[in-house]
Amino acid sequence: MLGLKFPRKQTLYPSKRGIPQFGAKIFYLIAFLIPISACFTFSATGSSDSLKSEYREIKTQIIHITNLKKVVACNDYGNITAEVMSDSSECIKIIKRTKAWDSSNAQRALDNVKVIMEQDSINGILYIRTKNTRSDGFSLFHFLFGKLGGENDADVSYYLSIPSTTNLDLRTINGSIYVRDWSANLNVSTTNGNIKLDSIAGPLNLTSTNGNILVSIPHDVLSEGLTASTVNGSITIYCPSTICVDLGIQSVTGNIRIDFSITLSEWASWRNFTGKIGEGGSPWRVYTTNGDIRILRY
Repeated sequence: MLGLKFPRKQTLYPSKRGIPQFGAKIFYLIAFLIPISACFTFSATGSSDSLKSEYREIKTQIIHITNLKKVVACNDYGNITAEVMSDSSECIKIIKRTKAWDSSNAQRALDNVKVIMEQDSINGILYIRTKNTRSDGFSLFHFLFGKLGGENDADVSYYLSIPSTTNLDLRTINGSIYVRDWSANLNVSTTNGNIKLDSIAGPLNLTSTNGNILVSIPHDVLSEGLTASTVNGSITIYCPSTICVDLGIQSVTGNIRIDFSITLSEWASWRNFTGKIGEGGSPWRVYTTNGDIRILRY
């Protein structure tokens, strides 16, 4: 007889040299369920959240620093607001919010989010940050169906009540920042959040990704200038009619409106130029990518 060799029967699953057949079946099942569960989660979670109750936890803590010079706050789970203190005590109010089916789930979500404060009394600096201590481990159900079967994460808001002469270094992710009636240095950054500054007289350094910047300035000159930049967001600055600044404008894709006469220094295009408003003064640099620039008169 001829020594004929027939090829082995092919299988849809990898051979023993690759992923075992049982493991391969699980792998293909998960790969099949992920896109279906994603669609189901987005629709079902939204509707289930509307049926849940909102729970809050509010705490106020006094700041025990005799000569507070600076606050550094990083909040990855909500907003930051800073206003001039209304009484003699410097404090921070922390508000946590979540939605849950019942109080036990709500309390667990609120407890998972911790606000950590560290005070440097020697240099007069207060550090604030948010930490999520949740450690559920890997759950196939949670991986496939998101928050459908568990509690929501809590969001946290900081409310600072401190002197307006305190320098601020503020950062948020998925949250906005609001500051009112301030005269000290402001270094502010957001991701997926807006920046709103009302009646600001101090030097500004502002950056936002996927958020807008709105600033109102009550005085003629900012002592050390303004730098504002956005990616996917607009910048609007309200000024008094007597403002005098050295202005630099750059916008990749966006409209520009300036309610003041400008004496041009350099001109590359109507989206990229420098010049003076009035007699010139402190430097203002305003940059956007996919956003409008508006410098408006009161």
